[in-house]
Amino acid sequence: MESEKPQSSFQAWFDTCLVHDEKADVAQRLRQEAQAHFESLCQPSSSPEDNISSPSKSSTVEQDLSNASSSTSNGAIALLVSILGPAFSQNNVPLNHKITARVRAVNCLIGALEGSSSLTYGVRQGVGNFLTDLCRAESIEQGNDDAIMIDSGDAYVDGANLTPEEITQQLEAMDRTQQQRPKGSSSPDAEDVRDGAILALTALLQSRLEIFPTLQSQSTCPVKEAIGVVYQSMELRMELAMLGLTYRCESDDSSNHHNSFNAGDGYETISPGLNVEGLSQLPRMKRSLCFKLLEGALDGVKADKLQLEQLIQQQSSSTKEEIGCVFPNTLLKEMSKFASLTSSCLHGETDPRCLLQLLRLLNKMQQILLPLFFSTPAINPRIQFPTVEVFDAGAPYYPVHFTPPKNDPHGITREMLQDALIAVLCERGAMYSDNSIEDENSNGSENENATMAELSARMFLERLDPPKFTNDYDPPSSPESEEEDKVDALRDLSILLLPSSSTSNTGAHIT
Repeated sequence: MESEKPQSSFQAWFDTCLVHDEKADVAQRLRQEAQAHFESLCQPSSSPEDNISSPSKSSTVEQDLSNASSSTSNGAIALLVSILGPAFSQNNVPLNHKITARVRAVNCLIGALEGSSSLTYGVRQGVGNFLTDLCRAESIEQGNDDAIMIDSGDAYVDGANLTPEEITQQLEAMDRTQQQRPKGSSSPDAEDVRDGAILALTALLQSRLEIFPTLQSQSTCPVKEAIGVVYQSMELRMELAMLGLTYRCESDDSSNHHNSFNAGDGYETISPGLNVEGLSQLPRMKRSLCFKLLEGALDGVKADKLQLEQLIQQQSSSTKEEIGCVFPNTLLKEMSKFASLTSSCLHGETDPRCLLQLLRLLNKMQQILLPLFFSTPAINPRIQFPTVEVFDAGAPYYPVHFTPPKNDPHGITREMLQDALIAVLCERGAMYSDNSIEDENSNGSENENATMAELSARMFLERLDPPKFTNDYDPPSSPESEEEDKVDALRDLSILLLPSSSTSNTGAHIT
């Protein structure tokens, strides 16, 4: 029967995951097969009526998983996760067998999510929680008493408080692990599982929200409920992205003690465990994957925003006033946390490829999130977009002094970095009107409520007229460089205050 086809296919993929061999292309083949299968599930039916099921008495997001059919991408994703689950919890098998099975299983999930164009809130939440757990560092038990870290970067023995016999046992266990990997082979390691989980989570967050079950309910105001689901979806996307990034950056020690994190001066604690303390320890390619995860969440939020506008436009003028578009406090707080965490990723970044990626990510975040804080009257005016934190992250890179090496294969130029940085400092493309009123009772610093335009203008002016008797100014190396530096600062100031017709209005109001 048709309903048995997905389950039989998924079981075949699961069996393939458990087969131990040295074929490096198996994981990629499973990913391609899963993507093709789920793309076929997303194809529209021959008639519109085929896409509409009979309404239930109380169809809500909690019923998304239980009501979804395996012939749809939502039900198939839930079924696939349940079938592949044992591949991530094997015991009493060699370590390299466990890792191979996990890598292949996570590639199945990547392909499935890449092939799914839209998912319900409930399915996204369930699968997202599963994937964020895979991003964490953990230990895998080998044999009876040999605990081996799956994080390949921690291959050492700490001899403190260990007897010579215990040290010898741990060294022998490490040696057995290395011998299990054929020399010269490209066998996967545990980091590939965590990276695969990041890729799968990125695809999950990029997919559109399917709110059809809620719209088919028999509630008194289904559109109002659908708008609530959109709000929940936006919050969930950012929450999963922050957790995935945090868990991917942690080591085994930080995962065991993540609740004791205390932010240093100048950094706001997002929540226990939400930090990017280990981000700088990751190789460039793995950092880039983490930044793509954050961008995937922004893409999803942008799609949710468009759906929200469509739902509101469907209503009459009187209903629009009743429903409105006032974002809940919890959502605005999550947006602020997401922006703070994203901007903190820029601190200390030195690789020009990651730097360019992050600067473009920050500007994209400004374009998508910043207008939402000014689109409606604020329920809580103290919940604000962290403009100062974004500025503090980008300001140390101004002005850009970068000379690409000879025969640079990446093609990154000083002009590219400069343009990306100026886009952030000028909030290029962020369309909004700052009509907020400064709190007269605020006891914050001078910059607490400053706009990006104000902060950037001060910095540009300081390059034109450097402050005296201060160590904050980094003077140019020669008079010629100083002259060029001031010309660049004047140009940047004109971009900020007099945006050309080809550049999107910054939306910032200088007061």
